[in-house]
Amino acid sequence: MENREIGKRMKLAREQSGLTLQAVADRVGVAASTVQRYEAGGIEKLKLPVLNAIADVLGVDPGWLTGSETACAPADNVAQTGEERKLLMLCRRAEQLPPEKRQKIIDIFESTIDTYLDALGIKDDSDAPSK
Repeated sequence: MENREIGKRMKLAREQSGLTLQAVADRVGVAASTVQRYEAGGIEKLKLPVLNAIADVLGVDPGWLTGSETACAPADNVAQTGEERKLLMLCRRAEQLPPEKRQKIIDIFESTIDTYLDALGIKDDSDAPSK
């Protein structure tokens, strides 16, 4: 697959994830301009470690980015349903906040979920050991 096509897939995955060029760059450890050049197909020799890191940040299979796999297989920890994707996108947006503000959002969200679970009589099993 040509670099331009890889870049189109990368940009599509980034936009669907709700991440900015800078957010991807920060997580990968490269400049935002590097991510932009990857997306534009402007890098002649793509580096596999960078491609793998970008795929991981975007939650897609590296094989999908490079065209060796047809399906956009999400990583194990990536949302599957529309609601999960929306929550993941909100979490990723919250990562742009300063740490103390981000923690405040997490605390509010956790408290709200606990209140609803209690009101519905649903036992929270999130702390239970896995089977």
